[in-house]
Amino acid sequence: MPESDFERQLGTLLRQTAADIPPALDVSARVHQKFYTCGGWHGSRRWVTVASMVAVVALLAGTFSWFRGAGTRPGPEPIVLHVDAAYADATATVVTYHLTGPRTDVAYSTASAFLTDAAGNPLPFQSGGGDASGGGSALFAPLPQPALGVRQTMTLTITDIDLIPLHETGLGVPGTSTLKGFWQGQVTVMPIAGTSRTLRIPAQTHGKLSIQPLRLDVSPSSPPGFDYSSGGIRIVLRMSGLTPGTPPAGGFATKDPNPPDGSGASGSGDQTSLSAAGYAGMLPAFVYDLDAQGMPPLSQVTVDASGAIEFELIYILSLLPLQGPLTLTFNSITLNSGEKILGPWVFTIPGA
Repeated sequence: MPESDFERQLGTLLRQTAADIPPALDVSARVHQKFYTCGGWHGSRRWVTVASMVAVVALLAGTFSWFRGAGTRPGPEPIVLHVDAAYADATATVVTYHLTGPRTDVAYSTASAFLTDAAGNPLPFQSGGGDASGGGSALFAPLPQPALGVRQTMTLTITDIDLIPLHETGLGVPGTSTLKGFWQGQVTVMPIAGTSRTLRIPAQTHGKLSIQPLRLDVSPSSPPGFDYSSGGIRIVLRMSGLTPGTPPAGGFATKDPNPPDGSGASGSGDQTSLSAAGYAGMLPAFVYDLDAQGMPPLSQVTVDASGAIEFELIYILSLLPLQGPLTLTFNSITLNSGEKILGPWVFTIPGA
C-alpha cells in the first residue's frame, strides 16, 4: 500500500527527533546504582561490587529507544565484547574479557553481567573488576560437582556498559554514563574437577534443626597467569527441620579473602568457623542455597514439603594440601522468622 502524506511527515518527524537525542543520554543512570573502582588490580584481583541490574523503558518525545545487537550503540563505531578466557572449579566460575570501542577518553566497564552454562542454566554473579584499558573479570557461582571435569561452552552476556571518564577517579564519578544494549560472547572451558568425597557424618540436632555435611570438594590452585586466588574447598550440607513454604535460614557471615580495601571485614549473619592445621576460625567467602539440581538459583530458595534444604560453604584460600581433619562449627542458626536456634553443631571432616 502506498505511503500516505501523513505517514511520510510522521516518519520525518521521528527521524529528526531521534537525531536531536544526544548519544550520551541515558535515563537508566537515574535509577542504576553502581560502584566502580578505577586503576590496577589489588593483590591477585580487584573486586568491584555491582548492584542488581534494573530494566528501564525510555519514552522520549513519543519515541521508544531500544538498543540491541552484538555490541551495537549510537555512534559511528560499535563497542565490542571480547571474551578472553574462563576458569571453573568447585569454588567459583571466572570469566576474563575486554571491551573495545571508539572513544579514548573513557574506560569501558560492565555494569551488568550474566553467565549461563552449556545447558542454559544461569550462574549467579558475585563480583567483578576492571581496569582503564577495558579489561575485566567477573566471578560467578560454581558449577555443580557433576559438571566439573566436563568440557562445555559458556555464554557471557552484558546488557549495560559504563563509560567512565579517564580523568576522574573514585566511586560515583559524575561524568559516568551508561549504555544499554546486548553484548554476548562464548568461551569453552574445561572445569577443574579436583577431588570430591562423599561424607558419611551423622546429622546433629539442636532444638528443631538438624545439620549434616554431605560432600567435600577440593580445588587445586588456578593455572599460572590466571588472575584468581589459589585453591579452595566447597562443603555441601543439608539443613532440615525448617518450615515448608518459607525461606531458609537468615544467612551466614562471609568474608572476602582479598577485599579491595584490604580491610578484611566480614558480612553480617550467623557465625561459622572452619579450622584446620595452621588455620583457625575461618569464615566462608560465599554461601549458596541450592535448588533441586544442586545449583545456586538466581532467586531466593523456598523450603519444600520435606522441610530440608541443601547449601554450600565456599572457602577460597591457599590451604592446600590440607593437613589433617577439618573442624566445622555452627554456634547458632537464625531462622528467616528471626528465631535463633542455639548450638553448637560441631563436625570433624577428614582432610583430602
